[in-house]
Amino acid sequence: MKSRFRIFDVDETEAEAQWLNERSAEGLTLAFPPQLGALYWFEEGDAARYVYAIDLKPKAYYRDPERRAFLEETGWQLLGRSASGLQYLRRPAALAGSAALYSDPEACSEFLEEVRRKVLLTVGAFTLIILTNVFNLAMNPGATAVHWVGSLTSSTVLSLGIISMYRKRHRLARKIERLAS
Repeated sequence: MKSRFRIFDVDETEAEAQWLNERSAEGLTLAFPPQLGALYWFEEGDAARYVYAIDLKPKAYYRDPERRAFLEETGWQLLGRSASGLQYLRRPAALAGSAALYSDPEACSEFLEEVRRKVLLTVGAFTLIILTNVFNLAMNPGATAVHWVGSLTSSTVLSLGIISMYRKRHRLARKIERLAS
């Protein structure tokens, strides 16, 4: 079993599926969905054995027996769900027909809206930590230069995270608007 490290943002499902298909052409078969978001485990096998697709539908969507039967009829196999909520599917490359599995715009929009809410919660948590750092320093008259430097450094790092998350939230909002129209 081989591992590969690669980071994809949650709204880059097309690029991630393309990367998985390239690994399949190299003879690597995805063993299971990445749970840490960046570490993929592959088994060695025949080149171009599978075509991969990533779907945004919720976990309950694939519990429906009719949907599972449809997937089996069309050759798709559900590998599982990642920690971020993405559904990983594959089918043999030898099967005729489209290699793409499309999500409807409503499901994509709902999923991205959920991600957007989680990003907002993360921004709120980072802000709370920064405010706690500043408050602790202000109320501690015995704080040394080391305390100030450590607190300012951690606050700066968290602030950069807030800026990144804020930008991500706006990119998601634009993507949701495009899907809605």
